[in-house]
Amino acid sequence: MAEKHSRRQLRALRAAQRSICAGCGKPVPSFRKVHYNDPAYPTFDHLELRSLGGLRHLSNGLLKHRACNVGRGTAPPTGCDLIWSSVVAVALEKRPRSYKPFFKGGIRNPQFLGR
Repeated sequence: MAEKHSRRQLRALRAAQRSICAGCGKPVPSFRKVHYNDPAYPTFDHLELRSLGGLRHLSNGLLKHRACNVGRGTAPPTGCDLIWSSVVAVALEKRPRSYKPFFKGGIRNPQFLGR
């Protein structure tokens, strides 16, 4: 099962990419709605591979279906991946620090936009 920090990263990438897979362009379901071994399960695809020293930072990843992520394998990122990474970087800069309407102690979050 995915770790907590990776789920947070998947949520941030999901919001930045508007739930679109960077590999095939189809919608990515929530990890709560599909089984972990499902080919449509959302995964964190590293632009710079972890085996080559790539870190698990939002700036080094994209949201992809498991099948799309496995299909890329150890190949270098494609041009589409690089375009997606620049779009995601801009979207991540604009994201709020928290999606909670209230912080501990009842303090209102000034960046919360509501749903």
